[in-house]
Amino acid sequence: ANIDYSKIDNLKRIEFYYMGVYDYPVFLTNQMINDLRMRNVDIYLDKVDIDDVISLNNGIDDIVKNDLNINENSSDIDKLNEILLYILENFEYDEVVANNNANNIDDTKLVSSFYAKGIMDALYNKKGNIICGNYSALFQALANRVGLTSYYVTSSTHAWNLVCFNGERY
Repeated sequence: ANIDYSKIDNLKRIEFYYMGVYDYPVFLTNQMINDLRMRNVDIYLDKVDIDDVISLNNGIDDIVKNDLNINENSSDIDKLNEILLYILENFEYDEVVANNNANNIDDTKLVSSFYAKGIMDALYNKKGNIICGNYSALFQALANRVGLTSYYVTSSTHAWNLVCFNGERY
């Protein structure tokens, strides 16, 4: 997901479409935003304000800096454990939203409120309620920032991560 936009010639506009506001930090870091802006590239984000993405990225970067005990000597398994422990200790699975989604219950108010805040609300209020897509997106954003090889995988009903290290996939 770390794209070096400086190697793409004649880029005038880039468009990002999403499944939720929490997906953007997986694919678009503040450094990428700054690089694109310096090159006068028009950045289009579907249904979300770029300032919200920048704020969310700042929150994720703060987690890496202040909450994860990771340094240049950390192994991939150490990085994986730090991220997993952080997520498990700071977030709760939202059974109501998950069950409504799984059972195709149309609770538009609850679901739209949940996705409007998404992981941003969870990051800033701690002990936030999230579901699989939030967990996976947060894990992926953190993994990208600490140098873990990981893939954000989704289906129509679920999201998860595939992590690679020591020649294996988990």
